Amino acid sequence: MGRGRPRKFDEQEVLDRAVEAFREHGYRGTSMQTLSAAMGIGEQSIYNAFGSKDQLYAAALGRYCDQQGDVTLCTLEAPDAALAEIRAFFSGLTEQIACGGGSSQCMVLEAHVRPATDDEAARQRSVQHTRRIERAFLRALERAQEAGELELEDPRTMARYLLVAMHGLAVIGRAGFSKRALRKTVQQILAPLRAEE
Repeated sequence: MGRGRPRKFDEQEVLDRAVEAFREHGYRGTSMQTLSAAMGIGEQSIYNAFGSKDQLYAAALGRYCDQQGDVTLCTLEAPDAALAEIRAFFSGLTEQIACGGGSSQCMVLEAHVRPATDDEAARQRSVQHTRRIERAFLRALERAQEAGELELEDPRTMARYLLVAMHGLAVIGRAGFSKRALRKTVQQILAPLRAEE
């Protein structure tokens, strides 16, 4: 028996298109027909390459987390990241949301607030990404303390506060709040992190 025809598409490229489809419509609003049109391949090819819709969603979520980590966390995860990098992170996030990044679903936020599937791989991937962000905040806060930039009784709780605030910005950005409103919100978010005199 033959081995079958080789795939005639780039798996990562079509997965990127699936990410955009899921972000635009959400898991429940994204049909297989929508995915086929967005990915540029037939439904059977999707099943052959990725399995079920749940498995495709888990793969797309993993791809999304990797991309978000590479783009948004590179500064925050730098070896010397501290208070300035936390501010830069929120500044960059504000610009991203104001320029349209909030018009689509944040797949990680959706996976936590309204789980799209019962797929354990998808759940674990969203949890891992969230923990990665929390660790990046925590390490930056600890370095800021070591450098005498601020004093915190509980850096871990502050890291989780920043994590919640980050997701909150995505929510109000999707609701259409202006860039000015987002910037003022960030000022309040970061108020507890004013550098020590």
